[in-house]
Amino acid sequence: MSDCLDPSRLASQQAVLEGQLALSMLPRVQAVSPEATDPVSYSLRFWRAPDGCIQVKVRVAARLVLRCERCLSMMDWPLESESTLAVVFSDEQAKHVAEDLEPMQVDNEGRLSLVAMVEDEILMALPLAPVHSAACGQVVWEHHEEMVATETAKEHPFAVLAALKKLN
Repeated sequence: MSDCLDPSRLASQQAVLEGQLALSMLPRVQAVSPEATDPVSYSLRFWRAPDGCIQVKVRVAARLVLRCERCLSMMDWPLESESTLAVVFSDEQAKHVAEDLEPMQVDNEGRLSLVAMVEDEILMALPLAPVHSAACGQVVWEHHEEMVATETAKEHPFAVLAALKKLN
């Protein structure tokens, strides 16, 4: 399938495009999840709203590998997301899109990029700080306790001076 889509033609046909993309085709997603290997599934449904606006329902499903911000280990992150885009042809038109829609501007030839729509949907659905469940925090806290105990057990560099001061 071509990456360049004609939204006007697809909306006239009320087309539904479904498929999978390898992560190697999604460089921005691969940058945040370099260890993921599973392909990303997508579904795009095009139609023309009663006001004439071309809309696209974008659905993605992926299994990413992200770093937990709590314990810093890698973890599987299943992701499913859906949003509705309003196809716009100018910045001015994008300003007037309904609040429940996301504007998606076509290129100079009136086309949309399949890869850009899928990547944008995934990136917008990612958490700002991915973390494991609450159990992860317990592991980190226990590790912190061990580190504090180890630091306390070490002889401090000025302990010798403190001992000399007590002798005087």
